Amino acid sequence: MIRMRGVISFFVIGVAAIGAGIGAYAIESMIHEREQRISQLTAEITEEQERITVLEADWSYLTRPSRIQSLSQEMLSFSPIEAQRILTLDMLDGNKDGDTDRNNDLYRIKVIEGDG
Repeated sequence: MIRMRGVISFFVIGVAAIGAGIGAYAIESMIHEREQRISQLTAEITEEQERITVLEADWSYLTRPSRIQSLSQEMLSFSPIEAQRILTLDMLDGNKDGDTDRNNDLYRIKVIEGDG
């Protein structure tokens, strides 16, 4: 009977040791996979940061005020605002009493722009 307990104990301890070994291997394998994934993500993050740096440099180059000004002059035919086209606040309040006088400054500015 004592020998039977010894064999059963030995068998239980052996199964527990094998289970612990399998568990340790599974954990080690999982850790290795996670470390590889972390390395992969770190490389992707570094690559994206480099792309962002390049895009920021491109953006800085493309949005230079001198470049935008030259492109607007070439493509949009912009010209400086003439002094006659600048309104004062007094000119904007001129029609509040129902004044429909076609000689007021606001009407003349609209005609010049082609709205009237």
